[in-house]
Amino acid sequence: MKLCTDMNESWLSDESRLKGRADWVATPSSPLEMAKEIKEAHERGLSVSIQGARTGLAGGSVPFGGLALSTGRMNAILGLEAGNASFFLKAQSGIPLKDAKQFLMRPCGLGKNLQVLEAVRENHMGFAPNPSEKTATLGGLFASGARGLNSISCGSMSDNVSGVTWILPDGRQISAVRGEHVFGADGLKLPNGLSIPRVNGKDPLFSQFPAPGMDLIDFLAGSEGRLGVAAEITLRLQKIPDITWSAAYFFPSSDEALAFAAELRRWRGMLHACEIMDEAAVRILDEGRLRLPSLAALPPFPNAAAVYAEIAGDDSDALEEALFEQLELFSRMGGREEDTWAGSAPNEIEKFQSLHHSLMELGNTLSVSGGTGEAQVCRISSDNFYGSASVEKAWKICRLNLKESGIKGFVHGSVLDGRFSVCLLPTLNQLSGAEEFRIILARFALESGGAACSDYGVGKVNRKLAKNFLRPEMEECFKPFDKGRRMSNSFFLEAPE
Repeated sequence: MKLCTDMNESWLSDESRLKGRADWVATPSSPLEMAKEIKEAHERGLSVSIQGARTGLAGGSVPFGGLALSTGRMNAILGLEAGNASFFLKAQSGIPLKDAKQFLMRPCGLGKNLQVLEAVRENHMGFAPNPSEKTATLGGLFASGARGLNSISCGSMSDNVSGVTWILPDGRQISAVRGEHVFGADGLKLPNGLSIPRVNGKDPLFSQFPAPGMDLIDFLAGSEGRLGVAAEITLRLQKIPDITWSAAYFFPSSDEALAFAAELRRWRGMLHACEIMDEAAVRILDEGRLRLPSLAALPPFPNAAAVYAEIAGDDSDALEEALFEQLELFSRMGGREEDTWAGSAPNEIEKFQSLHHSLMELGNTLSVSGGTGEAQVCRISSDNFYGSASVEKAWKICRLNLKESGIKGFVHGSVLDGRFSVCLLPTLNQLSGAEEFRIILARFALESGGAACSDYGVGKVNRKLAKNFLRPEMEECFKPFDKGRRMSNSFFLEAPE
């Protein structure tokens, strides 16, 4: 730990564009060093902000005093393992997702793991989830509860973690292996004496709510620093489909796009992703082709709403038949051939998959520059899981409330599991209206049995919203971890209003 005298300015913000400050900085390279730094901060009474690649949209890694701890040096691959007809990749938590995936394709220094690697390749195994931000670290993805476009078919980040080395807020270290520590009727007691109580019901903010049958790993996932930080992560590898087809379908209106997306659900077995974007979102993507390299290779976007669909599997004939059937459906529902993009080559799929993150990046750009000739402020998002509400109803409520608010913005999200985000770009005099907008949508999501802040997390940006809905009982789950203190990733600590 050293005084923060010449800290890189980039350490004081993330993709949320929230700006902070730090008094101390630490760059550990091992779990032992990480535990030592966190223990010292705990003993000094310092808050701790854990930083990975700083790609978050909720400001979780932005420090407001105390210690900024970067996992940038904790970027080592620790090896491949095989067992029970499964394969696992173990790595430090600071390694970017893209580097972990590249390791499986072009590894070096494997030594005794070479045979395991050959088996991994022979069986077409890999890390299946597809979060849109490939430069995010494994630890960041785990801490934020990342899901990805294909989470319905491949699971979330947490679902694909089989083990984690965890540093508690006071510097203690625990190891969690999936299946070894599971919540019972009275909660969960760990060998080191840590006891986590069971809380009845469901918390509106956390999908990883402690309940009988839940694994400790799933409880830690998505905790955003409130319960500590991952130092090492073991990923379970899955069979990667041999063939993937990606397609973008454009319709004159969002209603037509939604109707088409709903029909695509009949291919649910091979449909790995299905995302809808309204007209404003597509317009922003088109304007961004001159700004973002990830969009530069794409042709001009039609003036329309869009549906992005991804089908995958091992049977090429079945996939091509499904694609042709979808194209026929598109035509029957009024779509034009020139308003369809499709591809199966890896570089084509990567371009399509980049649309989601590009949209978020452009939203941030607009929040800084104004983009519309008016003075804009920070990007404000409403990202909710709408539970039992029909996808059609949730989408229409998001769109209707945005229209009635008079605030500029756009709507997009997953049709497969009813997770929709509304990006608001309010002017200064619209800020209070934007906050009320988020509360209205969050309340509807909760009344539908869903959850608020389901995609980007609470962080510090959403702490006002969180205070409206957090159940006090969750405090009982947090206390055993930090003895009443908070690592500053938590929205319980103060940040600028």
